[in-house]
Amino acid sequence: MRRETVRFLKDLGEGEFGKLYKGEVLEKVEDLEKVEGVQTTRAILAKVLRNSSSANNRECFLRQAETWSKFSHPNVISIIGMCYNGPPTCILYECVEYGTLYDYLVGNSSLECPADDDDDDLESLSYYDQLQIAIQLAAGMNYLSQHNYIHGDLAARNCVVGPRMTVKITDVALSRNPFSNDYYRSPNRPPMPLRWMAPEGILNYRFTVETDIWSFGVVLWEIFSFGLRPYDGFTDEEVMERIREHDLLLCPVDCPARIFVLMKECWDILPPSRPRFSSIYTHLCTLRWDTNGPRPVHETFERECFHVDV
Repeated sequence: MRRETVRFLKDLGEGEFGKLYKGEVLEKVEDLEKVEGVQTTRAILAKVLRNSSSANNRECFLRQAETWSKFSHPNVISIIGMCYNGPPTCILYECVEYGTLYDYLVGNSSLECPADDDDDDLESLSYYDQLQIAIQLAAGMNYLSQHNYIHGDLAARNCVVGPRMTVKITDVALSRNPFSNDYYRSPNRPPMPLRWMAPEGILNYRFTVETDIWSFGVVLWEIFSFGLRPYDGFTDEEVMERIREHDLLLCPVDCPARIFVLMKECWDILPPSRPRFSSIYTHLCTLRWDTNGPRPVHETFERECFHVDV
């Protein structure tokens, strides 16, 4: 894709390799009634490599993009193109409507949507909504793990929400602005998403599917706490010590016991004892099915709950 067809419209934040923008790309649509094609725009997210990046960082940036571009799943964000003829070099993702899952949770919490509010459009997420979000993330992570992909930074800030509460996992990792406080920095190591990391990951800085499962438990905690910060009020050093001592997060207010039990299973001190993503997915679907609330809107979603590849 040519760089001149891409416009950056809004600065959304910054990661280790560069910035993330909301933008648009100019596309040509063939019109059979005209000699020339008709030009239209498509909304995109653009992850832009910093011009000052080293050759090694550029190679890593492109290698990650190549890997991610091979994925195709409704709960994993898609790459729609890349621009090599920069500067700057950038990766173009499909655009989603409602921003990060973190912002969505905070914006739809009971604190933001009081029960006596006169605005009918303001309504906090229900237990069924929270389950549906969790199911989609489990489906996406199960897909990635089946393709031997280790995420390493799974958190609500690295998931996005689209129309009809469709949730997608991203690899954007905004480790600087506006989520810089979510990362611990130490000499000679990349920023660490400490509050989402398993003990063995903190100790060895090694990421596996088991460390992703631990992180998924923390994302569950974010979902059912409406975007609260894990271990809020503790310093990074205190958090590190608590995780090493297996002093776990407390159950969020009003979180069902069955959900908290699943979180604690994801936080098992022994990595092999943590549930697989396929099991997590099936278990969450069963909880969703057992509720007395409304059934899933999409018939395909209802079928997929009980037909996950393992």
